[in-house]
Amino acid sequence: MTASANPEEHSQFFDPDQADENTLGKATAPQAGFVGYATLAAVGRIGKDSTMCPNVAQSLQLAKMVSTACQAMEKLDEWAQKNGEELQGIIAAFYGNVNDLESRLRPKDWWERLVKSYVTIGLFADLAKEVGGGTDLELAHPAMTDFGYANFAQPLLKSYVASHPNEAARLSLWGRRVFGETLGLTREGLTLRLELGVHGTTRLLEVMQKLGGMHEARMEAAGLSG
Repeated sequence: MTASANPEEHSQFFDPDQADENTLGKATAPQAGFVGYATLAAVGRIGKDSTMCPNVAQSLQLAKMVSTACQAMEKLDEWAQKNGEELQGIIAAFYGNVNDLESRLRPKDWWERLVKSYVTIGLFADLAKEVGGGTDLELAHPAMTDFGYANFAQPLLKSYVASHPNEAARLSLWGRRVFGETLGLTREGLTLRLELGVHGTTRLLEVMQKLGGMHEARMEAAGLSG
């Protein structure tokens, strides 16, 4: 599959000044729940990475990303309260997938950990945008972004692969596995919750193909193959 999309289109921060509440659609509770789930998953991954970094400078970078993601959670909580929902409850429908991913995909070293987070956080950002884009969830910025993780991971991975060319194949294969298993679990959740707005065989297939192209572009940007 040829990469047809720039991953940064979805991972770059959304400009809240361009959002007009009057022109955005009204999100459903399941849509907000999925966006919240994606944000919570990113918080968990980034937070865990911050404790495993090779140096303090990188740990501090990741800690700032966690803070940014928590701001998104606060705005999603405001959305939930405004719409008579409980954020915990609407996220709970998707929460099991986080534990499934952790048990299936255990990185062997820091570089596999970095690839895992880079792929999963980017994929969740892409999916969240597919689910919540064009709705009033865009007012919960920086939800539906990768919170800056690509800007952190890409130069590290490119530099490492350039100086250790034999590692490219291993990390590329790992990245493909991470993407496939993450997408498989997420697809199951989306299929079971048709109200998310990606229902229907044709629409779901289109989304999966788009995500595949964005993954390939994301891996290429890090010096790896998708």
